[in-house]
Amino acid sequence: MADMRERPISSQPSRGVRGRSRDGHVACVVEVDQATRRLLEGGLLYHLRPLAREQRVLDEFWEFRLGDRGLELVCSRPVRVTEDWQMEMCEEVYMELAQAASRRQEMTEAWRVNSTDEEQIPIHRNLVRRVIGPEDRVRDLLTRDLGINIYDDDGGDAVLEMVGVPEAVEQAREPLALHLVSFRNHHRSPARAERQLDQEAQQTVHVFVDNLNTSLGAQVLPQGRDASRRLHISRFTDVVAGVRQLGDQAVVDHQTRTNHPIWWFYSLCGFELELESSLADNVMALLQDLERERASRHEHVLAVCTGDGRHVDLVRYVAECGWRVELWCWRATCHSGYQALAEDPGLRQRVRLCYLDGFRSFITMSARRDDEESLRHLPEPAESDVTEPHGGTEASAFAGTDAEMCALCLSEEASYAFRPCNHRVMCGDCFQDVRRRLQRNPELENSPQLGQCFVCRSRWTEITPV
Repeated sequence: MADMRERPISSQPSRGVRGRSRDGHVACVVEVDQATRRLLEGGLLYHLRPLAREQRVLDEFWEFRLGDRGLELVCSRPVRVTEDWQMEMCEEVYMELAQAASRRQEMTEAWRVNSTDEEQIPIHRNLVRRVIGPEDRVRDLLTRDLGINIYDDDGGDAVLEMVGVPEAVEQAREPLALHLVSFRNHHRSPARAERQLDQEAQQTVHVFVDNLNTSLGAQVLPQGRDASRRLHISRFTDVVAGVRQLGDQAVVDHQTRTNHPIWWFYSLCGFELELESSLADNVMALLQDLERERASRHEHVLAVCTGDGRHVDLVRYVAECGWRVELWCWRATCHSGYQALAEDPGLRQRVRLCYLDGFRSFITMSARRDDEESLRHLPEPAESDVTEPHGGTEASAFAGTDAEMCALCLSEEASYAFRPCNHRVMCGDCFQDVRRRLQRNPELENSPQLGQCFVCRSRWTEITPV
């Protein structure tokens, strides 16, 4: 990382940089070394998107891509650029990458000291059960609000575990101490966190998910990119909802193919699939409905799951209208604009930044059996991992996984199959979860996605043990 700070890119633009690249025209190429290329592939490329959008004029579309020659700035149509413009662009890219590299370095250092004694706060064992709460609800609330993870060990102590940059733990110490004092002082009455949980149980949360940003962000780790990581959709949904009632649910994705199995999982959790309309369109449509119904702004929360900077203005507008907004994202792929909104004195009462990192072990899974080994030795992205979000054959959806493994949890042997196609798809525990969700919401059975086997796309009539 230190080498990248010294010289992350070439200080001179490449000669002869203009030309055709896939479906765009290259306006500028920034030479990068192999270390920087790996970091860009691991998630730093996200941080250059706002810089590309600043170049847009009328119907032009600009984006950064990694090409054979280096980091390419591509335009949707031929453009003329000067050498001075290229030099200026190189300098701006240099600044963006340097800042992103610095944040990545802070995360790496945080993980290295994760298990030190200084990062553990002992809690009286009599308070452990209340701090965790029934079904871990209190702990999940504290994890969401404080940006840290709390777990109880065998000795009966609850331990504060760092999940991001050191500042996250430092900032969480004082509010966590206040929560512990509240638990200790309220023996027979609800503590502050428990009262907050009761209040949230009366709320409705509307969830909007940017699938690509959230799913790919789950693969970005301090050690590098682990392309085998997958988002566990049902657990992710439960974490975002908490104790609140689920209202409107929409997942937006304009790149993943329409017959991808992930849509089956999203449909099972009650999401509407929006493969053409934007995330902003869905949020604004909901606001119009709530305004017509004269819904209380205290009873409705909008959970926007993305770290993409394109939606910063949308979140600001919604908050300025008086609605409460939660930004659920991964720390490594969170645009700085969201952090600024959460810290704005005029908006911070209505904008909450919720990092998913504290729930990583619960809401992500590995596409391979050797889960622990894959985390120690992070692999280079396989071809199937790279092409999966953008298309491919039906078989590619399960590339890199064991054909006999449950497609939902990727950890147990598949023991239930769709009939009559006989594709083994899920284990007993996941089957019970699917059945409970269908029983709670019978309308899901009419979903076109749920009515098809996600291996062969044929209609199924029942799911039975093998």
